[in-house]
Amino acid sequence: MASVKDLYETLGVARGASKDEIKKAYRKLARQYHPDANPGDASAEDRFKEVQAAYDVLSDPDKRKQYDRFGAANGRPGPAAASPSARVSTSPTLATSATSSAGSSAAAAAHSSNSAASVGMTSRSRSTSHSRIR
Repeated sequence: MASVKDLYETLGVARGASKDEIKKAYRKLARQYHPDANPGDASAEDRFKEVQAAYDVLSDPDKRKQYDRFGAANGRPGPAAASPSARVSTSPTLATSATSSAGSSAAAAAHSSNSAASVGMTSRSRSTSHSRIR
């Protein structure tokens, strides 16, 4: 799959297209690029997948609304965004959670070593107090 294009562009319809116009364009393109109609043609198969992904989003009112508002990058991923290399997160939430979990691990390790030290002191204190009692 080449590059991420506008889903409306992929189906060849206007942004304000009706459900019927989207369905008609999808059926025409799906028939044209279907792998059974183009055996062994990898570019036709890729184009068919792009058309299928575009129709999947634009035929569902909720997905279409989200796509219209946020686009493919922030809404449902476009066809090329499915590859792992295309999924680069710059979310501060993820960076913060990774940092905080590393910090939590360090804090937990420090806490457990402090706990062990205090337990050791307590057991020494007990043994000392026992020796005084005897």
